[in-house]
Amino acid sequence: MTTLPTYHLPGGTIRLLRRMIKNLYGLTFDWADVTTLTAHLRTLATDRARARRMAAESRGRAERFGWGAIAGQFSALLRRSVRDVCTPKKISR
Repeated sequence: MTTLPTYHLPGGTIRLLRRMIKNLYGLTFDWADVTTLTAHLRTLATDRARARRMAAESRGRAERFGWGAIAGQFSALLRRSVRDVCTPKKISR
C-alpha cells in the first residue's frame, strides 16, 4: 500500500485537520497537486473498504451538527434555564 502524503493546512479547526491528516475523514493534498489528488482517487477507487470507513466517519461527524443534535442541545439548554429560574433560592440573612 502506498503511503499517502499529509500536509499542514491553514485555517479550520485543529482537531478536524488532525483527523483528516490521519485519513479518517478525508485525504489532504496541496492545491493544484494533481499527482497527489490522482493517487488519492485511485486509492479510494481500489480500496473500497477504506472509502466506506472514511464515509462512515464523515457521516458520524456530520450527524453531530445536524438539526436533530442541535434540537436536543437546545432542549437541554431550555430545561436547565427553566430549572435555574424556577428553583427557589435560599436567602441568607
